[in-house]
This record gives sequence, structure tokens and C-alpha cells, in this order.
Amino acid sequence: MSLTNLTAKTIVSLNAAITKALDLSTPKQIIDVLKEVRFTFGEADVNLINQVFHDRRLLALSTEDVLDLTDGTLKNPFGEEVDFDIIRVIGIFNRSDIVSTSPVHAVTDAEIYFGKANATFLGPLGVTGIPTDAPYISLEAGTGMLFVAPSATGWPVTETTGDDLVIGNADGVDQAMYDIVLLGEVTTP
Repeated sequence: MSLTNLTAKTIVSLNAAITKALDLSTPKQIIDVLKEVRFTFGEADVNLINQVFHDRRLLALSTEDVLDLTDGTLKNPFGEEVDFDIIRVIGIFNRSDIVSTSPVHAVTDAEIYFGKANATFLGPLGVTGIPTDAPYISLEAGTGMLFVAPSATGWPVTETTGDDLVIGNADGVDQAMYDIVLLGEVTTP
């Protein structure tokens, strides 16, 4: 563990107003749901994190990005290797609806997915299965997802057999751009 402090707060909020015009009144129903989870620095307990990886990445058409969570290829913002033992937060945001003037980043409405074939780390999607039957989540352009596991066990990462996080571009015509944030724990030896 190389960082000396790391805190995070995840918030999921939904607020909606429902009305129906009747003859003499217009009743209104409010839906207001808020879930906040805070994480502090540490390891081996509930709501603790000690490492982060984040990046904006570009996928060519019909390709997969395999992020090995344990081989040292992921780096934290200070350029230090990150070998996760537990993942507690996964945020993936499909930015493919954002068109840039640069030809390298000229993306349109590419669809990305998390999980699917050959994914050995499925985190919130459940246990690994036969690659062609592996569960996955599809994110259309402009959408995102946030998964949070504050428990002491979080989503365990198993070196070699459960450490590849797969994110792919399902579009055969357009590139896909996405942002990813992983918060978790690296257990000190």
C-alpha cells in the first residue's frame, strides 16, 4: 500500500414528481430516494479503501479492453502499481455520445459492455461462468453505472483465475470512449 490517505463518497439519488390532473385537484406524489456510502482509508473492514485506479479509455470498434487487476499494469494517479485484492466501487461511464474535433476521438453512439465473454472478474455480476454464458451489462452512449460493495469482503479479486475485468465496444462501426473508476483494497504483506 503506497497511499497515505484516501476517502470517497458515493451517492445514488432519484427524485421524481408524479401528478395526475383530476376534475377538482391535481394530486402529486414525490419519490425521493437517496443512498450515500462513505469510505475511509484502511483495509480488512467495512467501508475501507486504500487504492484507486481511474482512466479515460478509447476502444476501437468491436474490441475488448482487458484490465488485469493484479499484474501491476494498472497505476494510481501517482504512477504507482495497483494490484487489487478487493474491489469496493466500480464506476463505468460511456462517453461515446461526446464527439470531439480530433479524428482519434471522433466517437458517436457506440455501446460498451462490462463483463461478458472471457471475463474472469465479474464483481457484482456474480460468479464466473462459461465465457459464452457470462453475464454482462450493456451501457448505451451517454449512460453509466456505479456499483458499491462496502462490506469487508467487497468483491474479491483472485490472481490468475479471477482478475481480468473486461470492458468492450459492441459497436462494429464506431469507436467507444469510456471513463472508469475502481476503488478498493490492496492488502499489505
